[in-house]
Amino acid sequence: MCTRKLELDGNHRKALFLRASSYAKKGRFKEAVGDCGRLIVLDPNDAGAYYVRGSVYAKMNLLDESVRDFTEALRIDPNHFNAAYARGACENKRGNYLKAIEDYNLALAKDRRPAESPMRLPLASVNYILDSNGK
Repeated sequence: MCTRKLELDGNHRKALFLRASSYAKKGRFKEAVGDCGRLIVLDPNDAGAYYVRGSVYAKMNLLDESVRDFTEALRIDPNHFNAAYARGACENKRGNYLKAIEDYNLALAKDRRPAESPMRLPLASVNYILDSNGK
C-alpha cells in the first residue's frame, strides 16, 4: 500500500511514516532513517518522525542521535509520553541515571493509563527504588 501511494505521490506523509515504521520493525534501519529524514524535511514539526527516527537510532546504539531526536519530539509535542520514556531509556544506557529518572518521571506524569496498568509499573518502581535506597 505505502509503495503504491509513494509511486503516485513521493511526498505522501502518511505513507512515508508507515513505511518508515515498517522498515524499523524489519530491521531496515538505513531506509527507516531515510524516510524519517524526508518526513522531517516535509514537516520540521513532525514529532512522530523524530520519535521513529530516534527509536531507530536507539536500536543502532547511536544514543546521542536518539536522545537528540527524542528531545526534539518533546519540544514539538511536550505530551509525547513515548519520547520521554525512550529518552529515559537512552539516558540510562549512557549512564546518565539522574536524567533517566527525570525522563521516566516525565513519562509517568504524561501517561494517561490507569495507575494499575502493567505498563506503568516499571516507571512507578523507579521512585520506589529511589525511596527505598534513601536517595
